[in-house]
Amino acid sequence: MRAFLWQSLKLLIYGGHATFAGMKKPQITPAQCRAARALLDWSRDELAARSGVSKRALGSFEAGHTAMIPSGLRAVVATFEAAGVVFTANGVELKPSSLTG
Repeated sequence: MRAFLWQSLKLLIYGGHATFAGMKKPQITPAQCRAARALLDWSRDELAARSGVSKRALGSFEAGHTAMIPSGLRAVVATFEAAGVVFTANGVELKPSSLTG
């Protein structure tokens, strides 16, 4: 009975999907977020305005106090990538075309 209830709960929580297998989960660290902002010379206010994620959520994430919800993290990553940021295993870089623009 417990297994059935757990499966039902997972289906309810995950919108009909028992797992997130195959879904791309954006993963950046708080340090990469801070570094990307610094690379672009953006304030937290500017990133908040561009990404639609609250300044408070960004600050909490960057300080390492809380994890960001997946949709917020996707928005932040997409905003940085649109500005030419590339996330690497060692940190962040700007795409070469973004360096001259």
